[in-house]
Amino acid sequence: MIKKKNIFIFLIILGLLFTTYLLLSSESVDKQIVKDNSDKELDITTTEYVSQLKVLVNNYRQAVMSDELDVLKVKNIREDILALVVPTQYKDLHVQIVLALIKMEEFIKGADQSYKMESNNLINEALANNNWLETE
Repeated sequence: MIKKKNIFIFLIILGLLFTTYLLLSSESVDKQIVKDNSDKELDITTTEYVSQLKVLVNNYRQAVMSDELDVLKVKNIREDILALVVPTQYKDLHVQIVLALIKMEEFIKGADQSYKMESNNLINEALANNNWLETE
């Protein structure tokens, strides 16, 4: 009777250890899956950001060159840029472009010529430092 009881307790302990092992190993697999998925999402987000920002910046540049620029158009482009999900490596560029658009809005609203020059300088600097922004 005592042997049966000892064997029964041993089997329960063995079962608990096995269950604990399975739980711990499945958590590490889940963490790896989440890490892999977040890396893929980051790649997708970066690719989407680059392509969308490129289109928006080129739309802005075309509007500036064609003198079809008004406050509403600049504001819409700025809002579209602000709506983008910004990858960490592009946050400075993002702020720089948004600032350029704000300065252009202020110029169109009646601010002095220096706002337009600052806006153009910021955009030109962004283009010079990020040649992928240029139209292909």
